[in-house]
Amino acid sequence: MERHRLKHASIQFRTDMLKAQARSNYHNEYDRLTGIMNNTVLGHGDKERLMNRKAELRKLAQDSFYPPHHEIYKK
Repeated sequence: MERHRLKHASIQFRTDMLKAQARSNYHNEYDRLTGIMNNTVLGHGDKERLMNRKAELRKLAQDSFYPPHHEIYKK
């Protein structure tokens, strides 16, 4: 029983670390895109593409804290 508990704790720790790393990557990319948009002259297509990516990063960051609404998460 103890071995199983330790293995589960180890797996959970690794999962938590990977999720934290993903959230950190989302934040860093979002900050990088914001800097590009504030400090450079962009064409209309480039600005729209960056705005779409920022919106996608917001959704990914939100989903990393709260699971998406999907039937698999319903009891």
